[in-house]
Amino acid sequence: MAFVIKAFVNRADKDPNIGLIEKISYGLGDFSSQLLLTPVSMLFMYYATEYVDIGMAEVGFIMMISRVFDGVSDLLVGYVNGAESQSEQAMNAILAAHTIIPPIMFIVAIVALSCYKLDKIYDDVIRELKLRHLKEETAA
Repeated sequence: MAFVIKAFVNRADKDPNIGLIEKISYGLGDFSSQLLLTPVSMLFMYYATEYVDIGMAEVGFIMMISRVFDGVSDLLVGYVNGAESQSEQAMNAILAAHTIIPPIMFIVAIVALSCYKLDKIYDDVIRELKLRHLKEETAA
């Protein structure tokens, strides 16, 4: 794991200019991530507005906050990675924060969503609430 981490540290002997191959690599990486993130964002907007009944302004605000957090964390990681030398502990923390924690959070989100069963019992809940309301009206 230390070999992978050392590959991310800036070296003084390396040319600081970005070459054509690196530019193409960054571009293809961004293109592939957008192939995944754009449909997921559209699906989130549709789900949040149609099924959860969150307004479009609130959905936009949630997405804006996530982009701001992403930008700040990218700047922070760039600053930390740009230091002349990093301790192995710092590099392990960076590695954990950006490669181990997101898949864990994804799994937690999937498990939490799989436990969400309100849509299956929604009709029963509404029926029960209407019966309670009728009982309260007749008792009063």
